[in-house]
Amino acid sequence: MAEAEGSSPLLLPPPLPPPPGMAEVEAPTAAETDKKQFSCAGSGVMDVERSRFPYCVVWTPIPVLTWFFPIIGHMGICTSTGVIRDFAGPYFVSEDNMAFGKPAKYWKLDPAQVYASGPNAWDTAVHDASEEYKHRMHSLCCDNCHSHVALALNLMRYNNSTNWNMVTLCFFCLLYGKYVRGHSGFPTQTEDFWVLSLATSPQTQGRSWMESGRPRGWTCLLYPPSEHRRLREDLAALCPPAGRHPERQPGL
Repeated sequence: MAEAEGSSPLLLPPPLPPPPGMAEVEAPTAAETDKKQFSCAGSGVMDVERSRFPYCVVWTPIPVLTWFFPIIGHMGICTSTGVIRDFAGPYFVSEDNMAFGKPAKYWKLDPAQVYASGPNAWDTAVHDASEEYKHRMHSLCCDNCHSHVALALNLMRYNNSTNWNMVTLCFFCLLYGKYVRGHSGFPTQTEDFWVLSLATSPQTQGRSWMESGRPRGWTCLLYPPSEHRRLREDLAALCPPAGRHPERQPGL
């Protein structure tokens, strides 16, 4: 009898189903775990919505100036996690808030081309360059945002070179830079840009704008997109449709 009991298989009750409203959680595979770790380690995964461009030089137009000189713009450099650092003004280096709006172009660099020694050489160089330019006066022609990016690349010895400057950066960004999706580099490239509206006469061009939905004319009026609806309502009050005129108030 003991042998029969010892040879019989051990029967276990079936597993209970999960409680209602609770889904089963599957353990991640090794490939998924490696991919997550690779992405979190600054692998170069971009997030356009959050303006994250790891290991990139980024560029955005400067209102009015870039419209007449398309090669001129504002430049910054990103950390390994994609946070933008840019020399935005005298004694000020912006972080995660690029001057003149979100990037319109990016130039993807290769962290394997960093020849500086030490751990995390890329971020160290970006940090040191930013700290240096917090003590510098901004000069449009001599010491500007391009110079800040050039110093970071020189400190990290990118491509085993310490000869980066504003001219080489401007050339390489023009040659290798890629536009962010939906951006063209002109006044409409970001929702934060000011729109140049031209109106020869409020009565005629104001009405034509309301009909077409786009500004026209010659008088320069700068309005952000967030104010377009209010502006059109104001123009509607000033420029009634043909054949209709606002009622005159008594005594006027």
